[in-house]
Amino acid sequence: MQAGGGIVSTTTLTNYNKYKTAYEEREIRYDKFQNFINNNYIKTDICYNSDLLEVMDPGFDCYICATDVIWRKTRKWGFDRGFFLASTCMENKWKIAYSASRNTKVESTEEDTKLFFHYLDDIDYISVREENLKNYITENSNIKATTVLDPVLLHEKEFYKNIIEKPKEKNYVCIYYVEERAADTLTQGIEYAKKHHLKIIEISDDTTSRINDPDIEVEFKYAIGVEEWLGYLYYADAIFTNSFHCCCFGILFERELFAGYREEDKVENILKLFGINERYINQNTDVNKLKPIDYKKVGKKLKDLRKHSSEFILNAIKEVSQKTKKKKDYETFKKNLTYPLIYNSNLKNDIISCQKKEFQVLKSNVLEYYSKNLKNKNDGNTILEKTAFTPKKNYKFLGYYLRFRIDNYSFWYLKDNSLKHTEIYNKKNDTPRKLFKVGDHVPYLPYNKIASVVAVAVWKTTTIEKIKVKAHRAIKKVERILKEKK
Repeated sequence: MQAGGGIVSTTTLTNYNKYKTAYEEREIRYDKFQNFINNNYIKTDICYNSDLLEVMDPGFDCYICATDVIWRKTRKWGFDRGFFLASTCMENKWKIAYSASRNTKVESTEEDTKLFFHYLDDIDYISVREENLKNYITENSNIKATTVLDPVLLHEKEFYKNIIEKPKEKNYVCIYYVEERAADTLTQGIEYAKKHHLKIIEISDDTTSRINDPDIEVEFKYAIGVEEWLGYLYYADAIFTNSFHCCCFGILFERELFAGYREEDKVENILKLFGINERYINQNTDVNKLKPIDYKKVGKKLKDLRKHSSEFILNAIKEVSQKTKKKKDYETFKKNLTYPLIYNSNLKNDIISCQKKEFQVLKSNVLEYYSKNLKNKNDGNTILEKTAFTPKKNYKFLGYYLRFRIDNYSFWYLKDNSLKHTEIYNKKNDTPRKLFKVGDHVPYLPYNKIASVVAVAVWKTTTIEKIKVKAHRAIKKVERILKEKK
């Protein structure tokens, strides 16, 4: 096939159409989810992250962190203080944790463990989702914790029946898998559908179906919203999944549920909680020989757990509304935080050199090097050193502007001792940045995380250099005018 002087293969066109369809369906799916959020959620005007929660106060008297794996540790960023209610704006405020969970894939160091329990020690009421997390907390600390249901199970199924959109399809197996390859979930779902003469409705996160079996009818649904997703689960003859929350809805909707392998233990835990362990399947499980789930027995367990869980959160809220919070000192912890101090040339490497051997050239072509001490204490005693940068042209060193990074954002330190996000700092309208001299101390920052401090060199061009710059600009202007006349 000819196209613009070249040859486009049939395979290329097939791939193009596939990705075009996926893109269009992703837009539809996104809009449906956003509409659901806009119609059902009450939100603050600002979306806060761990950085903003250190420097901005939403103004609440009580904070609640709730489900899912919010207490996870990531390899790159570690813990998210916002989800531990451990940000500056939350200090001396009531704190409640409901149905919190954590991952176990990332190994924790002794320092991680210490920080984990430091955060938990400041939460007034703690409930977790998995029994093993409760045991871990109570066995390794004096902190009290209890297990509760995931929030989706606090409602009766009738609540969701008012939300769902009933599908047109009937007599089907619903398959929904996440993250892992889920070979057992897919294989067993296909065999079950064949045995019971059902078709398959797949509502997974992939943009295309992975089922390629000519002997089974498959309808892949990607461009669906929350209401449709719940509808396909509610009216399914059976559900095959490796998703924790899909298991929750399968139990709540009293469907024949089969859960394939999933890393972590949360899927296995929810099945064990309701006494249906045999529904945790693998490639060798004969799913057609399993007895139907006794939902009368499951329903009684659910009722008891729902009562316990509801009482926990309602009693916690009632108690904090009637008590006065005892004030706590957070300064000692903050002053013991450490950070690397980095020196930035603020001039490109063609006009500046560095006396330090261990320097690096950034993508912006400016130079940076670390101070000898990579763990400076946040106690206000770190001293700014003499610059190791030497300009090749006529520039006079004036001092440093300080740029602090908390987690993902960087902030300038201003003259009034406040911080301003570097991306929104406006030199004309905002308070000027504070100029620090050599020998000055890096100020103490009253925040719970300091990823780094960057001392950005400030230079002043000499008279000679100013003349050169003006001359260069004048020459460029003349050249532009002559070019336009031609």
